[in-house]
Amino acid sequence: MNSFWRVARINSIRSRHYSSRVEPNSFLVDRNSVHRLVEEELDPPRRQFPRISTLQPRKLQPGDFMETLPYGFHLFYRKPATPDLERSLTLQHRGGELAWTDALPPTPCRGFLYFHNPANRTAPLAATLRFRLTPDFSPASRISPQAAFAAGSDLQIPGADGFPWSMALWTLVKYPVFGHLCNVLRNEGARLPAHPWPGTRQMDEFSVMLYARGQPFLVDFSLPSLRVWLPQLSGPPLAARIEPGFVDLKNKKYRMPYTGLGIMALELLEDGRFGIQLLKILSLAKQYVNESVERPVEGMIRPLAYAPLLFKEAAKPGDSKFVGRKGSVAVALENLPHVSELPWYSQTKVNN
Repeated sequence: MNSFWRVARINSIRSRHYSSRVEPNSFLVDRNSVHRLVEEELDPPRRQFPRISTLQPRKLQPGDFMETLPYGFHLFYRKPATPDLERSLTLQHRGGELAWTDALPPTPCRGFLYFHNPANRTAPLAATLRFRLTPDFSPASRISPQAAFAAGSDLQIPGADGFPWSMALWTLVKYPVFGHLCNVLRNEGARLPAHPWPGTRQMDEFSVMLYARGQPFLVDFSLPSLRVWLPQLSGPPLAARIEPGFVDLKNKKYRMPYTGLGIMALELLEDGRFGIQLLKILSLAKQYVNESVERPVEGMIRPLAYAPLLFKEAAKPGDSKFVGRKGSVAVALENLPHVSELPWYSQTKVNN
């Protein structure tokens, strides 16, 4: 190969992948070593998940304290774009800290990971893991882990009006890196499946595990629909796609007139139908004018529109395919308790 084109090729690779190790005037760079360099930089070695003894607050030991959230956690949460920022923001884990991708101030994470079941064991998959911040505690301090836990506060999603960060139990079963946590939970009485439930491949960080009427959850106004999961006492959760209703149906691309975040809840209307109520608007911006689309207003209730997303077991554990199964989601919605009927439920505060 001509030396000019060889140098041009190397410079192209350097411009995309961490060029500090490649000398600018070197004509004798081994091509294979360059590719190895690229692979090493893009695929860092896996780190081991820390070994903790318990996820029950009353059993916490000093050794369960974490200086940072462990490697491998899904700490991604999308924030809708604003008029002065066209792209969406993402909350991610960077070297033990939480930060938005546009380099807003990070949030330190020092504390305890713990098991939280708001449904009081009525629906095992409704349980989550949360992170309790205890910045003044250290394993060498005289204060007990239980006292530090009681004085601490849950890690929150920035800009979400006090919503705590959480990780659903189906995520632990879905990824092998969390095998140790699954074993800890099983030893402490949690009912976890041996393999991912059918359909969990379609679950993501933006899915809502809906276990009660009146349960507040976050809604992104820039999305035409929201995927919710209805946990069952036994067997896999049921899935449905619900529509908040702020979408331009006449637009073939389902363009959304508004962007922003809101807090909504499922409610039972007087006529026996289900409705979705907008409890609070956290942020709202108009993308374009469309008088046919109703403007989001706090307190408004719209009839619930949903479409079941149903799955069946496939040949391999964890795999799934869509399949029609009528009536299941409707029955699950009718059987949902109200949050006031769950004595151990700690409802997120919604300011009026």
